This record gives sequence, C-alpha cells and structure tokens, in this order.
Amino acid sequence: MSNAVRIYNENRFMPNRSISEAAYLIRYLRYKGESEGTIKETIEKLFYNIYGVPSRPDMSVYYNKSVKFADKFPPLQPLSVAFTKKELDYIQRLDNIYGELFVFCALVAYKYKIATNQDAKFDVLWSDAFSPTIVGLRTFCSIGNNVNEKIYNFIRNTDCIETTIFKNKDIIKFDDNLLALNCGEPVLIIDNFINIAYYYLEYVGRLNCFRCENCGTILQRRAARNRYCKVCARRIHLNQRRS
Repeated sequence: MSNAVRIYNENRFMPNRSISEAAYLIRYLRYKGESEGTIKETIEKLFYNIYGVPSRPDMSVYYNKSVKFADKFPPLQPLSVAFTKKELDYIQRLDNIYGELFVFCALVAYKYKIATNQDAKFDVLWSDAFSPTIVGLRTFCSIGNNVNEKIYNFIRNTDCIETTIFKNKDIIKFDDNLLALNCGEPVLIIDNFINIAYYYLEYVGRLNCFRCENCGTILQRRAARNRYCKVCARRIHLNQRRS
C-alpha cells in the first residue's frame, strides 16, 4: 500500500510505469471508498499530464488498461506493524539518535516484509533504513555531511545490529535479544509507511506530529489547527471551490 500512498501524495505517475502505477492508485482509491466515477476522473487527469494534448483529450484507453491490470489483484487490505514497549525501550537505551532511528527504521522494514510475505526469504537492506532515517533526522537537527560515517560508527560499536555483504548488497542482521522483545502489548502501531521515522521521534518526545485526516500520513505539526497534508488540503480546497 505504501507505493499507492506515494503515488497519491505525489499526484503523478512515472512515464515508464504509468499503467502499473495507475493500477496501484486505482486499488488504493477503491480501498479509501472513492466512487468509480471519481477514480476515473482522477486517473485520466494524471494520464493527461503525461500523454495528453489538446487535440487528443480522451485518456480512457489508458484508464481501461489500468483497470484491467488492477482487477488482476485482490483488493488492498489494511496493513500495520506494531512495536512493544520493550522494543522501544531497547532502542531508546542506545542513546544515539542516529543509531536509534536507523535501528527503528530497519525494524519497521523487517516487520513489514514479514507481514507482507510470511513464507518467503527476505532481507532488510541498508537502503530500507537509511533513507527514512535521513528524512527523520532532517526534521529536527542539522545532519551535516558525515551522517553515513556516524551511522557506520554506531553499527561498529553496538551488538544490536550488524551489516554483511551478500551479492553486493548490504544486508542488515538483528541481535536475537532485540527480536525476542516483540511479544507483548503493542504501544506503537504504524499503519502508514511514509515518514516512518516520525513515529519514533514523536514517541520519544523529539517531534510534535499529527496525522492527515484524509490520507493518514504522519507529519510534523507546525500549527495547532493542522488537519491535512499539503496535497490533501489542496485537493479538498479545489473540491470545495467546484461545489
């Protein structure tokens, strides 16, 4: 579902993957309960931004291909991953915000891959944790140019996580003691996989956040009346003007 949310928030398709991304978005909009008419209008407008010209305004051929592709897959189901207090206490005791965020984001990727593919072999890659860690760090501190070195230094000096090279990929391995802490009542549930570092930063009191009431994305709160992300706020404003 994270791909669909990304496409929805960015409000665009990649030209070389437009049909498959449109299919993702169709399934996501159905999951949100949008009418087929609204979905058709949304998808065709995005296709027009890529392929449309005034002499060829009809984008229904692209829409129909996308619907056929979307219908090959089952409807999207709610997906979430949970953290126990013991897991979060373990991470917080690392006492290094670079390391804390990296381990947290890596664990989110680990739990997500288990939840979406129980029986398959899976690996958590360095990139699975590094990108969301950087997004989180940039919200509340100046990360400078040596953030890679700071994270690597942390990994070299901790037992809770390590990386190995396999087929030219950095594979993350977790300490068994950390993985054993996932039993118990969850105190933090992640059900939207954009800005995942914000969940941890909010939990430990380093960031004041809110969730968009429309798409569910977690964001830094900059005003007391924040209700929507910028994309959803713009869409809602346009719909209000039309009506």
